[in-house]
Amino acid sequence: MKRKSAFWPASKSVAASRESAALCNTLTLTDSRSLLSSYTRSIGVYRCPADIFLTPIQRRAGWQHRIRSMSLNFTLGSELDTIATDRGVLRTARKMGDITDPAPSSTWVLVDEHPDSINNGYFTVWLNDDYWEDLPASYHNGACGFAFADGHSEIKKWLELSTRKPVSYVDYTKWANEQIKQSELRDHKWLQERTAVKR
Repeated sequence: MKRKSAFWPASKSVAASRESAALCNTLTLTDSRSLLSSYTRSIGVYRCPADIFLTPIQRRAGWQHRIRSMSLNFTLGSELDTIATDRGVLRTARKMGDITDPAPSSTWVLVDEHPDSINNGYFTVWLNDDYWEDLPASYHNGACGFAFADGHSEIKKWLELSTRKPVSYVDYTKWANEQIKQSELRDHKWLQERTAVKR
């Protein structure tokens, strides 16, 4: 099911062919249909300089870097739909005034996504279960960057080895949706608490 966001239209995987992925992601980030495009004239703001990872296919195609390394909180910019409700989300936010619980200072908007996990334009967090569907990056010495709705940013140091998966240039579905061990839930709980209010 394709999901549309008023802030960030859905996009294809960055790992696709150079032409289609570059065009798709560039258009997605600068397209006038995206509400963020008028505030961010350069697509470079959506790529972390620490993301130096390229697949062998991307290197052979002459890529210098990926188009983006960041993804949007999946509860922002869209109507409440089955993607959100199936994952335990009570409500989504389409405008700033809708971000109340958690408060803007505790609601993340953009995240550095793991290079093997980045696919569409949004980052999904299960609020009613304990497994990763998308995985945050950990290339900042085991940490990851977050931008919050109030304008501040944070570098979150991950506590669990299971969150700090090495980049292996493989399809992330081999570990996605794998139940997180009860003894390794601290990172996932931290992210759940800052994503949206649970149903």
